[in-house]
Amino acid sequence: MLPSVSVLDFRFSGKLHQIGVSPTGHLTIGLPGAGELRDWEGREIETPEMLSFGAGCEFDCVSESGFSGSTVSIALDHLSDVASKTKLDVSEAVFGTFLKPVIADRQLYSETCQVLRALPEGGTPDWLQDDLTSNLLTLLTSASPSSDTSTPRQRARAVSIALDCMAENDEDILPMTRICDETGV
Repeated sequence: MLPSVSVLDFRFSGKLHQIGVSPTGHLTIGLPGAGELRDWEGREIETPEMLSFGAGCEFDCVSESGFSGSTVSIALDHLSDVASKTKLDVSEAVFGTFLKPVIADRQLYSETCQVLRALPEGGTPDWLQDDLTSNLLTLLTSASPSSDTSTPRQRARAVSIALDCMAENDEDILPMTRICDETGV
């Protein structure tokens, strides 16, 4: 059984293709350090400042040689307790997989990364777990500038393709991944 908050620092000596599932019952967040993450769910990307592997969600990513950073897994019951205590509005979207390309609160982000780098081996001290969880939730839920660089025409085309795909398969429930594959988003 994982603790309430578990931190893992990593550094890959070679290019690595990771396919897996994040721990069930825990929200897993990644904070890249050095190097580059090149591919996320089959899409070429620029390395984000934060990413979420979700809670019990599948992930597929490719990193370049020298990629490093930290992952933090937070038990969902602990996360809910901290969100309630700090009155943070945590939507269901936080529990899925997503990239957070730009962080709105630079100071809180820097302080959180410094704390992660300074943690002793062997676990996160109990006294630090609530603060670390609160900081990460604040960073994940804060508004940030949009990273969407698509044009209105591209978005309209993607919606049109999605509607056509659903109309052609009106008797089937299509998974969102198929619609995304069809539309290229």
